[in-house]
Amino acid sequence: MNLGHLAPRQSRHHFRAPWLMCGRNTFAAFAVQWIGSIKVSRYGRALSRRTHALLGRLSHTCRRVNRGRDSRMAKGRPVRLKANPDRIREALLHVVAEADAARMRLTQFEIAKTMFLADQAHLRRYGRPITFDEYVAMRDGPVPSLIYDVLKGKPEALRYIGLERPAWKIEGSGGLKKFFSGAERPGSEDILSESDMEELSRALRFVKKRGYQAIWDMVHKDPAYLDAWGRRGERGQYPINYAFLFAEPNEAAANDLGFMSELA
Repeated sequence: MNLGHLAPRQSRHHFRAPWLMCGRNTFAAFAVQWIGSIKVSRYGRALSRRTHALLGRLSHTCRRVNRGRDSRMAKGRPVRLKANPDRIREALLHVVAEADAARMRLTQFEIAKTMFLADQAHLRRYGRPITFDEYVAMRDGPVPSLIYDVLKGKPEALRYIGLERPAWKIEGSGGLKKFFSGAERPGSEDILSESDMEELSRALRFVKKRGYQAIWDMVHKDPAYLDAWGRRGERGQYPINYAFLFAEPNEAAANDLGFMSELA
């Protein structure tokens, strides 16, 4: 059961995941009612075994996630998510392919900020982010952790998202700056929903139009970034709390996202 992919391809009436609106406990109760209401038929025994196995997995995950949530809250830790490798791979391919179509090359900074703005916008409009990546506050602003490692070409990060090598070209400019272009294919519509692609494309156009300094200034004023950067102490980075990515800080909704990301 891969809940990370959520809406395969939606019309203008975008799908909103019911477990985001009803919360962890109600969603678990709904699953119990659904499984308990199955009628016995000639397939009843086999179906019962499968559905009870599903319930067992769901209950185990609920207990594990709730223990982690309670521990985070007790220690004042930020709410973080489990990154979705398939969504990250397809989001990167979509953004690079979109830039290719406009005959643009992208820097690592532009990709990272496109992802941040798209995840945040989709979260606020539809109740979930696109990539579920964990963001950290660094000197140049919010950075998606797994995407950062993928763009750096780290083998373990590439393998985690299902790639043996980068699915795009990487060119240097003689210095530290690198440019990304030449996506091998566009992002998959079987993994990204219409709303995912719209927000990624909108964020990319915004980042390219505004330019480096304007985007740098904007993300450094974001409440989620300011909260994390203020907590870093002597460290060079600090995890961003997903609760602050909502229009208004929302710890409960962020915890629901954490639960959903664990099931993906």
